[in-house]
Formats: sequence, structure tokens, C-alpha cells
Amino acid sequence: MKKFIALLLFVSFVFVSCSNDSSNPVVSVDSEAPSAVTDLSVGFTSGNSATLFLTATGDDGIFGRAKTYEVRYATSMIDSANYALATQFLPPNQPNVGTADDTIIVTGLLPNTKYYFAVKLADETPNWSPISNIDSATTLLSGSWTVYRTDNSDLPSNEVLAIQLDGVVKYISTLDGVSTYNNTTWNLIYDAQEIRIDTTIIVSDTTIDTTFFGTVNSIAIESSSQIWFGTNSNGVALLEGDSTVFYKSNDSGISILSLTDILISDNKLWIGTLTSGLYSFALDGSNAWQKYDVPITLHGLGKINCIEATANNEIWTGLQVYGASVLGNSVFTNYSSDNNFTNQGVWDISVSGTKTLFGTDAGAFLFENDIWTNYMAVDSGLPDNVVTAVVIDNQGTYWFGTRFGLASFNGTVWTNYTTVNSYLPDNFINTLQVDMFGNLWIGTKNGLARFSN
Repeated sequence: MKKFIALLLFVSFVFVSCSNDSSNPVVSVDSEAPSAVTDLSVGFTSGNSATLFLTATGDDGIFGRAKTYEVRYATSMIDSANYALATQFLPPNQPNVGTADDTIIVTGLLPNTKYYFAVKLADETPNWSPISNIDSATTLLSGSWTVYRTDNSDLPSNEVLAIQLDGVVKYISTLDGVSTYNNTTWNLIYDAQEIRIDTTIIVSDTTIDTTFFGTVNSIAIESSSQIWFGTNSNGVALLEGDSTVFYKSNDSGISILSLTDILISDNKLWIGTLTSGLYSFALDGSNAWQKYDVPITLHGLGKINCIEATANNEIWTGLQVYGASVLGNSVFTNYSSDNNFTNQGVWDISVSGTKTLFGTDAGAFLFENDIWTNYMAVDSGLPDNVVTAVVIDNQGTYWFGTRFGLASFNGTVWTNYTTVNSYLPDNFINTLQVDMFGNLWIGTKNGLARFSN
């Protein structure tokens, strides 16, 4: 019996000794999860992504560094009950250390869609945090945007007034001068703040004059080396090689220096003026000037906002009041409310084949085969009834610039673009053009944009 008790005491001693062996520690279990994110926000979106900003929590509460994020998103509100039903997105980046700012870019989203977002974090166990706060945002409309301003181009000013195309070269008039861009290189050819650069200014081919152009409202291209500028206070100017020739009221057929629009058609330079009607200047070498008197009862004292030419060399004039007139075979045909158009001002005209599109103070109008169609904000997708710019693109889509954004209409669907749902640099549109590749060029009060859809 004594031998048995001694053996039992020995076994107990060995067991206790082994249990206290430091080489065999007791393993603790991590049961503390990361804290919930409380400041999740959607910073900005693209057509297929959203960038989330948050303060990371830690491995244990707010301390340490969690192992992974899980983002859930849906097109309806997310909460703890339906969190697992939302679409899962696992970011490739590990969370930042606790209390540090962090960013998650969620990809694979649909354009022009409102999404709700929630986030959880997990440690290595994994212990999952509670659900974060919920934030939402709408992705942008589809399409490729490039925005140009004075800080990333040679634009003299961010307010773009006119765009004229010569193959791949774009002539861009701004409030403070003119630049060209050939999709690769910018060239500043006139800076109103520096009077004039790189050329000699000539008046009537004889007198040197340092008078600057003022603001260039319109550009017309006779050839790659002969560029016409219509100015707001200095008449019309021809930039030809290394010299500039001004045509003013004292040495030309123009009786006013304030020009609103110019274009070239039928080997003539056509000039619309602020208060003196329509003029032409022959480009055949005769230098002949001609004034065209639109009927005074319709013309509103000769006030022309814009002009446009048809394929048959007819000249449309958009008036500041009382609608529009078209000049064909030396005869004006007038359009106003008397024949289903408008008595209000016309800001822009675009001609494509048999279609003529008008931007007016009373919405947009399409004129085709002697039929007028009016688009108003109340019964169309126009964001505003004041339509400041129009163009018809290579696919036959109508584009409308307004004071409150850009709109397109393909005959079935209207789409609106603003600074909220796209990269449009400003909602006030001054001018629109479509280049040879189908890109839409948009001149706004705060930058130039190229859009391809």
C-alpha cells in the first residue's frame, strides 16, 4: 500500500511539473472584433466605379490593423438584416491601421445608377465588425470625357466662346484670346492680355497698329494659313501667315465694329452684326462688300445673333428678336410665330442635310421638309427653355446646350448631362461642335470638354 501511495505522489509531481513547463504555453483565443466604421462616405464616382472614404478601425476595436475589408452595395437601402443579400466586393487592399484615413475603389458598377454602400472589417480569426453607416451616390453617365482649362492647356481663358474645326485642328476662342489644338499640341495664337503675339498687325495693308482684337466671338477658316476672326469691338480680322489685316468701318463695307458671327460659304465671308444686319465680303480677289437688309419689321433693327449656311449656300440668320430669316437667291424668307416658329431670340443654328436645328429663347426647333417641331423643357428632356447652342452629330443625334446643362436626343431617348452626373466642366454651354471622328466638343463658361460616347 505504501508503494502505491508513493507511486501516485510521483505521477502527480510529474504531471504538475509538465503543466508548468514554459515550452508549452496555453493558447488564447482572439474574440475581439474590429469596431464598426462610422464615417463611410462616397467621395466621387465615374461611369463604372465609386471611391469610398473612411477611417479604418483596428484588429481589436480601433487598435492594431484589421486583415480585410468587405464592401456590400445595392440599388436599394442596406441594413443589418439585408446586408448579406447585397452584392459583395472584396477590395485588394488591406485596411490601414486603426484610426487612419483609408480609401476603397469599388469597380464593376453600372453607369447612371444610384448605389448604396456598406462596409465591414475582419481580423485574422476572422471576427467581423458590425455594419458601417450607409452612404449612397449615383454613378456618372457612360462616355469618355477630357476637360481642358487654363491649368492643363494653353487656353487663354476658361470661358470658351467659339470652336471652329479645320481637320484635326481646333481653333478655340475664349474670353481672353484664341488657341489651337491638334489633339497633341496646343498653340496660343492670340492673347488679349498681351495685345498680340508673333505677328505684325496691319490696318488697310499700310498702317501699323497695336490695337488688340478684343474678344473674338467667331472664327472662320478660309485655308490653313488664312483664319478670319469676328470680334466684339474691332470688326473682322484676317490672320494670314505672319500678319493680321483688320477690316473696320472706315476701310470696309461694314458700318459697325461689333460682330456676332462669321462663316465662309460660296466663296464669300458672311458677317452677322450686332445692330447693322448681314454683310458679305468676296474672297475671289475682288474684295467686294455687300450689305443685305433683312426686312426691318422682322429683323428687329438689324440685330443678328448667329448665322449658318446650308449645302445650297443659303444663309440662315438667327435674330435677337422675331425669329429667323434665310437668304436664298437674293431673297429673304422670314420665319416667326406666324409660320409655327417663334418671335423670340435665336442663339444658334445647325444644318445637316435636310434638317435645320435652332436653339432659341423658346426651346429648340427642328425644321425639316417645311415642318417645324418644337422641343420645350416641359415636354422633352431639355433642362432649360433657353437653348444657347445646338449641333447635329455624325449619327444624327441632336445636341442642345443650355444654361443648366447639356442634352441629347437620338429620336427616341433624351439624355441630360450636368456637372453632377458627368465630367461636364460647367452647366452653362456657349458652343458645340462635332469633329471628324465624331467627338463632341463643348465650350462652357468654365472650360472646354471633349466627349465621346
